[in-house]
Formats: sequence, C-alpha cells, structure tokens
Amino acid sequence: MRSVLLTGFEAFGATPVNPAEQVARYLDGEDVNGATIVSRIVPNTYFTCIEVVKAAVAELQPTSSS
Repeated sequence: MRSVLLTGFEAFGATPVNPAEQVARYLDGEDVNGATIVSRIVPNTYFTCIEVVKAAVAELQPTSSS
C-alpha cells in the first residue's frame, strides 16, 4: 500500500498551538486516493527535527512521487 508521510512541527515559543501539528494529527491514518497518510509530529529543535524526519522516512519508506 502507498503511504504519504505528513509532518507537522509541534507548538513553539509562547504559541500554545501549531496548526500544522493539528492537521498532521487529524489526517494521520486517513486514506487519500489509495494512499495512507502517516503523520509524525516534529520537535522544533533544529538538529533534532532533522533526525526525526530522517528516521521517519527510513522507517516508513513513503511512496515516491515519481
């Protein structure tokens, strides 16, 4: 089955909510045109966020757009 990796940064600073995080949580597990959305919430710490996304790509191996 095809998968789409959707990421959203967690809330940061004095902002209590990040809409990108809410969208990622809402769409997690949904089926869109035969592809399952798999969401990951990304911490807003610079080097940590890169590692989290790299790990998610390695784990999930989302479908390429090509």
